[in-house]
Amino acid sequence: MLLHGRGKINDAFNREGAFKKEIPVKGNHLPGLLECPVNGAYGESPEGFLALLFLPVACGYYELPPQTIGGKSSKRSALVIPEVQNLTHWVKRRRALPGRTYRDFRSSSASESALSFLLQEKTIEEFRQFRVTYCEVYQLGKQIWDAQQSYLKQAVYRFQATDEVLDLYEVARQTFPARIQQNKNQENWLRTSTTLSWICDNLITGKPWYAGFFEFRKANQIYGHERKGLVKMTEYLNAEEQVLFDVVQAAFRKYLSGQINQAEKQHRDLDYQQVTDKVIYRLKRPSTQQEFATALVSFLSQFRSKNAQGKGPQIFHWIHREKHWRRARDLVLLAIATYGKSDEKSEDSTSTSEELEAAG
Repeated sequence: MLLHGRGKINDAFNREGAFKKEIPVKGNHLPGLLECPVNGAYGESPEGFLALLFLPVACGYYELPPQTIGGKSSKRSALVIPEVQNLTHWVKRRRALPGRTYRDFRSSSASESALSFLLQEKTIEEFRQFRVTYCEVYQLGKQIWDAQQSYLKQAVYRFQATDEVLDLYEVARQTFPARIQQNKNQENWLRTSTTLSWICDNLITGKPWYAGFFEFRKANQIYGHERKGLVKMTEYLNAEEQVLFDVVQAAFRKYLSGQINQAEKQHRDLDYQQVTDKVIYRLKRPSTQQEFATALVSFLSQFRSKNAQGKGPQIFHWIHREKHWRRARDLVLLAIATYGKSDEKSEDSTSTSEELEAAG
């Protein structure tokens, strides 16, 4: 595969048979690589060129969900290049792997491809001496301005794995599994989770798994098992995140109790989605740190709960620091979006009718 076409291996040597100081590297050496129209082919050292020859041995290849370009569906893939410290040991270990299915070569995103590859490394490697923990992943597909070539480099991620991140990814992967569905022609296809893709994008870039929930919710409807999955993921918030999350859910519980009581007095059914969206709009509308802080403090003050007692310093820490307020907004909206009737188990759910009337 590497030796045909334009980039033959002879291009690496000069007339005397020695390696050139700089060897031209083409797309058939490194998928997604384009020649620069001004500077020509990308140059690599002899050591780097030799390493490229072993890419097919060590790399992982994943099919990604297609993207729409110009109204047409276009295929995408991911190439994971691991940092292998002992190639001989690595190849022997990979040969011993049990048979894998089509699912093992499908991924929701390029970032998940890297996480999936390194999680497998963690699972099968008994000793840490040669364990692979670092990789680069290339997302390949069409570019809008070059429809003639199918697999150009769209994005590159560099990722150093930790056990904590891989453990969290494993939870997310089990929580948002790929599902087999049928199209209108009764043909089966594997549907991957957009929620899992979003979470993986955060994990691989060192962000909290819920980062950007504000934007994610605007772009995606969250129903059924996806919502249940988010509820499951909230079990993995750290202690600092849990404080704000619990305080907001307790305040929302107070608010909801008042709405339920009001609906009963008016002899009507409560429109849960409508009253929930009203609070979400109230807290997502602010576009600056000061506006968000004012809106959140107003909401927590209006619907006070025992969960908020003594938590003032922690809440202040979240909303009055410029680098934290957007994360706080993500957490606040996540707390409301994942609230359900099953959550009504605190002291607030046993409130008397007088307390409910006061909340309304």
